[in-house]
Amino acid sequence: MNFTKEQLTRIPLLIACLIILSWLVIPLGPIPFTMQVFGVFLIALWRPVKEVFWTFTLYTLLGLIGLPIFAGGSGGIQSLLSPSFGFVIGFIISGTLIAILKQKGFHLLVAGSIGLIVLYIIGLIYMLCILQWVLHAPMSVIQGLKVAVLPFILPDAVKLLLAYVIVKRLNQLEL
Repeated sequence: MNFTKEQLTRIPLLIACLIILSWLVIPLGPIPFTMQVFGVFLIALWRPVKEVFWTFTLYTLLGLIGLPIFAGGSGGIQSLLSPSFGFVIGFIISGTLIAILKQKGFHLLVAGSIGLIVLYIIGLIYMLCILQWVLHAPMSVIQGLKVAVLPFILPDAVKLLLAYVIVKRLNQLEL
């Protein structure tokens, strides 16, 4: 895989931004409120598919090897057992999907909305599985929606709109 010098510089900077946004946390139960989703939107709506994929993949790998870069400064292989880790996995998939949809000509808000739905689905399924099979604290899908999706819809919509406005401005500034 060939990367330009600019990409080799930009990807670590994007990861650093995502790390900073992940440290801004308001605990709300098994799924904390963070600014990570804003970072996902910003990066995925702004950068090309390859950069988006590698930014989120490397972010995830760095966290899994032990760097304290996930929500609230957590990290390490034990993060796989966190009910919220499905959202981290979802960053790779939904972020890449958003970038692909953007590349195919979808409106940025539509691409972001589809990506957000995919993120919620992945995060919800992962959370329910961890709660059921690892923590032995089963939760119904309806309860899961109430905990991991519904409280976040409005804040995430605002994050999407904010990222959209910023990306539109960034795109005007680029040569």
